[in-house]
Amino acid sequence: WQGFAEHGVRPSLEALRFIARAITPPNRVRRFDTRFFSAWREDVAVELPDGGPTNELEELVWLPLAKAKEADVPDITRAILEELEKRLVDDPLLRPGGSVPFYRLVRNRFVREIL
Repeated sequence: WQGFAEHGVRPSLEALRFIARAITPPNRVRRFDTRFFSAWREDVAVELPDGGPTNELEELVWLPLAKAKEADVPDITRAILEELEKRLVDDPLLRPGGSVPFYRLVRNRFVREIL
């Protein structure tokens, strides 16, 4: 956070919208219990050069939703982008709150539940 602090920027979660949750299947080398968030591009205060002080975000780019869905991303990420697209049709302002999809493996098949 030091890089942000040096620019006078402090975290503000007001613009973030919780849009989905997904748990990767067991027995994978890496397993994630991920919460997906969305925010409007104009709500990002500042971009640090080269993605910031860590390499966690190695190729940070801002793409329109249609192009993001065409990008080389994991299947679950593409599914969440499609969920976001549907939500924006129903709620173009992406208001906070409401139900969100939850993807996980149950008895060897992926299920989608609503939280």
